[in-house]
Amino acid sequence: MTLSAPLLTYSERVERGYSLASLQSLLRQIRAEGRYRDAWGVNALTTANLGAFNAEEAKRELAAAADAGRLGNSGFQPKFANSASGLSHGLNPYTDWTMSLLDAPPRHTYLFLGLDFYDIADLGRQADWNAYLQNPFMDRDPFWHRLWAWIMDRTEVNSNKRVVWQTGVAPLEAARFVKADGGAFIFHNLIPYLRPAGVGSTEKDWPSREWNKLSVQADIVEDLRLLRDSVRHPIRAYCTSAAAIKALTKAGFNDREVVCWSAHPSKVFYPSTLYPRGLHFKKI
Repeated sequence: MTLSAPLLTYSERVERGYSLASLQSLLRQIRAEGRYRDAWGVNALTTANLGAFNAEEAKRELAAAADAGRLGNSGFQPKFANSASGLSHGLNPYTDWTMSLLDAPPRHTYLFLGLDFYDIADLGRQADWNAYLQNPFMDRDPFWHRLWAWIMDRTEVNSNKRVVWQTGVAPLEAARFVKADGGAFIFHNLIPYLRPAGVGSTEKDWPSREWNKLSVQADIVEDLRLLRDSVRHPIRAYCTSAAAIKALTKAGFNDREVVCWSAHPSKVFYPSTLYPRGLHFKKI
């Protein structure tokens, strides 16, 4: 009689995926002591050592962050028993989910590089943070849904007879797409830490102010260089801004490896603006 392999927990699947994708060193570097020392933000999303993730601590600190936001305490910093622990299993909920789908070394890598991340107080809006970590599709975040609609080429016609992105891609369909593709899908942010409590996601000056800090910019480039050097197979980066192109170029990405939308998926990111430019998702 052949014994079947034990089923892995979600956390174990995430850990396996990051290992298969050779991303453990990136996690450690982002959460290294003193990293982004000049930042006005919270370097707490990433878990540097995947075994250190503590779901109950994450839930507790998110509740404290929400309180800090209501009180206007922009100096709030979460407290973890292990300094390697963070609010998500690994890089962020989006990448954790795609890493959990890997069961073999990826044949290629896609990097989706955005501009910034959320106010830490806003993360606590999830009714069930642990459920969200395992299924980020449950949130109606337009960045995530429009990006996946673009990746899977899913459009629909709205009531005004305009072609728009499909209002929702089912996580099971996206999971099948990732597995069939055989690649690593990495969702990352040009500014990889969280905004301080009370500095909302609509605060336009925060990303440019952080990017213009030379030490922060140097750390960002070093993170991207490590990511690029860790990948031993074809890679393509999709980004949203001139600053992102600059960072990727400094990190060693070449022109053939970078595609810039010039439009953030949470805002002006329509089929009518992308498709005429030939910007379909092209598998490596």
